[in-house]
Amino acid sequence: MISMKIGGADVDILPVVRGLSAYGEAVREAFGNYDRYAASLSAEEIMGVRNRADLMEEYEPGELEAVFAKRLSDFGEVTVPAPAWCELVDLCDANSVTLSALDMPDSEYTELYCRSVSSMEFVKEHRLAKKGLKKKFDMRSPESFAEEWDDHINTVRGFRELCGLRERYISIRLSEISRGGGRILAVIDCERVANIVGLIGDM
Repeated sequence: MISMKIGGADVDILPVVRGLSAYGEAVREAFGNYDRYAASLSAEEIMGVRNRADLMEEYEPGELEAVFAKRLSDFGEVTVPAPAWCELVDLCDANSVTLSALDMPDSEYTELYCRSVSSMEFVKEHRLAKKGLKKKFDMRSPESFAEEWDDHINTVRGFRELCGLRERYISIRLSEISRGGGRILAVIDCERVANIVGLIGDM
């Protein structure tokens, strides 16, 4: 957990790795005694988690996501949607508390993806996935693997640029939410946390 004073709010940032049940348990343990909650998800993703029972039959992971899940399974069972997001959405709904989306709307992300990632870079997804199956990562912890996997994806300029835009968006959103004061728990993908904290510190 990383605790920060942002604007008028006391913010606790809980880093999570998507997919592993242990992070669902971490969310459950952290929940409570906060005025508001936030997640590094888009509003559409939050709705998707909320309606997961109806949507999962049609869900097909992308190639990079499938390889990430396969490698991450060294640390335990990997499930979709991620247990951390399921716990957070369900707990907020059950307790009638606000869950704010920190990531950009899906339509904005799609537009930025098309601007940032060239057709040649898009084709490299298959190569990245194939290399990701064999590459030696730091497997001492799920966090170290997730961070190195992120570095692996971001060797492609377009993906790196898109990642930076998302991190900036999330940092701005969290700063905006914090203007209301109180206590906030922000659940954020672990590989995004360091850069987001740095961006907030520079604001």
